[in-house]
Amino acid sequence: MVTRLIVASFVGGIVMFFLGFLIYGLALETFMKENTVQYVGLIREPPNMVMIGVANLVYGLLLAFVADYWARVRTFAGGAKVGAIVSFLIALWINSMFEAFWVLYIGFLPVLVDIVATTVMGAIAGGAIGVVLGKMDNKTETA
Repeated sequence: MVTRLIVASFVGGIVMFFLGFLIYGLALETFMKENTVQYVGLIREPPNMVMIGVANLVYGLLLAFVADYWARVRTFAGGAKVGAIVSFLIALWINSMFEAFWVLYIGFLPVLVDIVATTVMGAIAGGAIGVVLGKMDNKTETA
């Protein structure tokens, strides 16, 4: 059902937004800045919050779509598994591409930290999505 997907996407996006603030904005801000090669204009200060919101809602939609239509997740644990797997693969992919084409980080440790942080965020957001999907599940629906 479209409503279930929209609500789960929104919840996942909101969870990703707040986890991003906690993990990247507070816990890892200094570490990531100190381990990023500084180019003029590289880091937008302040960041574009609208685009951060859009990005998180799209990520929530991706996780909700995979969890609902492909994995048929209806629990926190199932959603966390889907979220962790999808997020790990995306983080591994994008960080590999960054390493292939750009001199962005000082050393390889920030890459590993980013992959772990993204995987944790995805697992928690996926878990929240799984709970929403479970609460909104209607056994008589057809997809």
